[in-house]
Amino acid sequence: MAYFKKFIGDDNQFYFSLCAPNGDGFLFSDGYPNPENCDASIESLRLHATLTECYERKARVNGTYYFLLKALNGKIIASSKSFDSPALLDSGIEWVKQYAPTAEADEYLQVAS
Repeated sequence: MAYFKKFIGDDNQFYFSLCAPNGDGFLFSDGYPNPENCDASIESLRLHATLTECYERKARVNGTYYFLLKALNGKIIASSKSFDSPALLDSGIEWVKQYAPTAEADEYLQVAS
């Protein structure tokens, strides 16, 4: 089952990643100044995850692919890990659509410096 890993970075910002059961991260947030904003972004991700129009596919210069998950207002909620092909990217999007809406969230972890 997918889950949200929430953590406090070395910069004292609050972050989350959407992880597969084995702990591999699929989506990663930017930092937030407080846990309430981070938690609100997780809720926004859950709401927007099933909406195809909220995904923006991107290619990197090194030949890998990633996607951004955006709110309907265009604000970036999270960015994905890298994928080796467009087909794997599409599979990653389908995985997020299926599992993100019901993913549970852990408590915040302090990341060691």
